[in-house]
Amino acid sequence: RARRLDGATANARTIERNRTRVMDTVPPTATAYPRLGDRESRAPWTNVDCTAPAGYDAATWRARVELAGAYQLCDRFAFNEGVCNHLTVLVPGASDRFLCAPYGLAWSEVTASNLVMIDVKGNVIEGRGEIDATAFFIHLAIHQAGHACVLHTHMPYASALCCVERFELAMCHQNSLRFADDIAYDPAFNGLVLDNTEGDRLVSVMGDKRVLMHKHHGVIVCGASVAEAFDDLYYLERAAEVQVIAMSTGSPLCTISKEIGEQFRRDMESDGGKARWAQLHYDARLRELARDDWRKHFAQDKRIMHPYEDRVMFPAAH
Repeated sequence: RARRLDGATANARTIERNRTRVMDTVPPTATAYPRLGDRESRAPWTNVDCTAPAGYDAATWRARVELAGAYQLCDRFAFNEGVCNHLTVLVPGASDRFLCAPYGLAWSEVTASNLVMIDVKGNVIEGRGEIDATAFFIHLAIHQAGHACVLHTHMPYASALCCVERFELAMCHQNSLRFADDIAYDPAFNGLVLDNTEGDRLVSVMGDKRVLMHKHHGVIVCGASVAEAFDDLYYLERAAEVQVIAMSTGSPLCTISKEIGEQFRRDMESDGGKARWAQLHYDARLRELARDDWRKHFAQDKRIMHPYEDRVMFPAAH
């Protein structure tokens, strides 16, 4: 028995020494998000191949792959409705062209190559098909306001919060804190967005916020990249889901203090903000798609069609 006690004591001391070794690297009040392990080592995984077809701009092809992945992921998580809703991203290095899925495709059919590139006048530059008018007028206005990626969906839980009298995302869960002071609420539903006037109005309501919750309608999420916008879209729906379930109990929501919310934001920003977390999350989701036999085609077909001629624009003919 004495030996067993001595062994237990020795083990406890070893654990404490290891804990002390780790905690010595972390300030008592952390000013930077602590990272454990070798942050310089190469990640033990291989991300999705984003090699562009011959003659095609590499950055634009990556944008195509990432946006097609967003369509596939939204379909997988049931964030979309039929062939409606729309996701767009600016062409890298341009402010007057963006990518979007052609209207009529199921989102499970969207690939990097069948996205269309459209200009500010509605002309299709690459790919084939038409763009839904509401997609054009909503997304054009928001892109022109400076947002690189714009995702609009009617995902169920966030949309449900847009259909109650007091429509708001309550700061009642850790995921909710990601959106503290970063959501605009639009109580005016004017039907379909079919002109620049309503698109411009939505932009004015959004202001400098990244998320818009539109009453009786759905949500718009903006980001500096597809990864950041999708990460916010995903966690917005998860936060809304928790809130709706909590509200269904009939018990009042218990919200988190503003002080804790502000500390959460500081801690998050000390690790590179949401940009780093979003890219890690998004890369992992794209790898999942690449392993899915029903969805892996999203990045594989590299034939971009001419919009008005029956020929392939890229890969370039030799």
